[in-house]
Amino acid sequence: MSRSGVRWRKLPRLPRTLESQASKNGSYRSHIGLTSSAGIAVAIGLVGHLVVSGFVGLHPSCSSLLCSGFCPKFAPFHFNRNLLRCKSADEQTNLKDQESYAVVLQDRVSEEALASLEKLVAKATLSREFTDHRSFGYTYNSTIGAGHEVTFLHLTEGAADAQTLMWGIAADADNLLPGPSIARNIQPVLRCLEAISYDEEGDKSDDALSWHNDGMTLFTVVVALSSEGADYEGGTLEVLSPDRTRTDLVQGLQRGDAVVFNGWEEHRVQAVRRGRRKVIVAEWWTGDECSADEFRPDDTDEVARHAVMLGAGGSKAHAILAESFEEKGDFVSAEQSYRSALQLSPRDEETLYALGNLLQQQDDETGAESCFRQALIVAPAFSQAHTKLGYISFSRGDLQEAKAAFSRASSLDPQDADVHKCLGVVAAEEGDLQTAQRCYEEALRVDPSNAEVITQVHYNLGGLHHTLGNLPAAFQSFSSVLAMTPDDADAQARLGEIIAELDHMGVLGRAEKRLWEAIRADPLSTAAYDTLSVALSNSTAPLETKKKR
Repeated sequence: MSRSGVRWRKLPRLPRTLESQASKNGSYRSHIGLTSSAGIAVAIGLVGHLVVSGFVGLHPSCSSLLCSGFCPKFAPFHFNRNLLRCKSADEQTNLKDQESYAVVLQDRVSEEALASLEKLVAKATLSREFTDHRSFGYTYNSTIGAGHEVTFLHLTEGAADAQTLMWGIAADADNLLPGPSIARNIQPVLRCLEAISYDEEGDKSDDALSWHNDGMTLFTVVVALSSEGADYEGGTLEVLSPDRTRTDLVQGLQRGDAVVFNGWEEHRVQAVRRGRRKVIVAEWWTGDECSADEFRPDDTDEVARHAVMLGAGGSKAHAILAESFEEKGDFVSAEQSYRSALQLSPRDEETLYALGNLLQQQDDETGAESCFRQALIVAPAFSQAHTKLGYISFSRGDLQEAKAAFSRASSLDPQDADVHKCLGVVAAEEGDLQTAQRCYEEALRVDPSNAEVITQVHYNLGGLHHTLGNLPAAFQSFSSVLAMTPDDADAQARLGEIIAELDHMGVLGRAEKRLWEAIRADPLSTAAYDTLSVALSNSTAPLETKKKR
């Protein structure tokens, strides 16, 4: 609690997961095993390291699984650097002498195979339960970026052939991506198989989807079903370098081209200005496979550990492990993992924020403040980081700096009830009770579903009304606290004080006393709270009128 007795708390950790949560429905389980026909193709792809020559030399016995047009025609493909550009703060250059975080394989998929993919999409689209509209990522002012339509394909007949094709593309690109070779060291598991459609966004045509990553996905494979220029404009894929100093731009994709990147890297798709951008996306990893119950399984610390062992996963893997350690109370290991993540991606504002939270929990406010300020250098609109700095300033007694930090956070995210509560706490500390009341009421208005914050706001309002002598309103506020947290001893004690004061004033009749006794016997009796609150309002009305006269 603060010096005035109002309730205070540390802001909960900002959720780090940026990838979208897929819908969970359907009725099929897909698997790639080395004993299946699809698995034979995978094994051949792993052993042969088919990096630059496609499926040349594929044994004829595998031809049956390449039906429905998925045979690559044994045509060689090439890595097209003309489609890949680099964008930095100073200039935009081609990538002739730089690592490419996105590999473009031009003309990788035959027209026959593309037609089969489109038939697969058509089948899945017939069942609307496999289709979802979603947005990746978030922005720090709670504004969701432009969305896109996703159709999940792994439950549809014929998906196994598509999986074979998509894994072959991933294996082809493996040696062209930065870092160690991964494909030959894993048995691939399909995390998701999706058809994604990006449509013209109208008034949002200048907005890109928010930056996000695919968590512990090792390979994200994208096959273009439409051509930039002929079918759509815009829709450029951007992949961010781990140090966040360079963005690889994938431009000019044509039907049949394929793009592969490591899923843990931050990426986004720019808005489509005209037409429709259509792609097939597969994600490969070492966790659970997608199924009827999980269209896209969530990350786990076990998968993150495996990624680290493979030399994969980037800073995201270490951050997931840090969260796991933190949940188990192992703060030393958690801090080490966060710092390992920052060594790989020192400008990751979320990891800086998470480390700051961890240090603050251990009363290292100096270290926490440094992390929050570094996060704001990278992302000045990070409202939660401003809020955390406000907490630190308040704990030091610097009300002006706290108010400034909370005000900045409120301007960036006016729908954050916790920030309005914080501004109310500061106003109460300054003795401006009217402003405090307005801030508390605004917190109740903007997000009444935030139970933790709303409970604190009701408690603070109860104390404020009590100070102002409005006992019925104070009783109602503390009653609201107990309605949400019946075992709150502080709120129970405050209600007892109010009842005692009313009894001393001679306005508490037998009925009110009986109701109070009922509440003490059964704190969960919300009806008794409501009845007593109305009775107190009525019994004190003449007293309030007399005061006004």
